[in-house]
Amino acid sequence: MRFAEAIAPFVDGIYYVITEAGEPELRDLVYSDLMRARDAEILNSNSWSESILHLHTAVLDFDHFCEYPVKTLHWDETKLGISMRDGQRRFPGIVSGGISWSIDGWNSPGEIEKATRAACKEIDTNRFLMSSGCVIPYRTPEEQILTFRNTDC
Repeated sequence: MRFAEAIAPFVDGIYYVITEAGEPELRDLVYSDLMRARDAEILNSNSWSESILHLHTAVLDFDHFCEYPVKTLHWDETKLGISMRDGQRRFPGIVSGGISWSIDGWNSPGEIEKATRAACKEIDTNRFLMSSGCVIPYRTPEEQILTFRNTDC
């Protein structure tokens, strides 16, 4: 928590990542039993104007994370197996994700535009922030990133 307090005067928000909370070894130990209080302490340590929780890789008990004190919940549909539409029904705030980016990127800007538009059709765009499901590989051509950014839902 000292870190969150130290950066508070310099930042407006927090991007909080939870990773490996779906590992088979954790099946007997529920992540919430181990970390929920600590996560809440960090997320509530400041009146963040923006707060995003990114669920990295698989997680157990998605609904548990829907109760976290954040404005935006972000995940990769293909890794979690939970669609943006389903997540939107379960989380009261903004959901974010939509495009899974392979390590090899896309074959063309047209391909990413098509995937972006398809993702938009699958969800109510009122509480949706289009983004990559996780990281965009550093080798992705700038043209593809600009196409993604400029494609309207």
